[in-house]
Amino acid sequence: MPSAAPAATPASTPSVALSQVKAVRGFNRFYTQHIGV
Repeated sequence: MPSAAPAATPASTPSVALSQVKAVRGFNRFYTQHIGV
């Protein structure tokens, strides 16, 4: 699994960038739900 820093890893294709965005959004949703920030 790549780190949660998509900005540090340039995407080779738009599909990769989109998948990273979705992954980060999903992680943020999970994180905020459990931490309550």
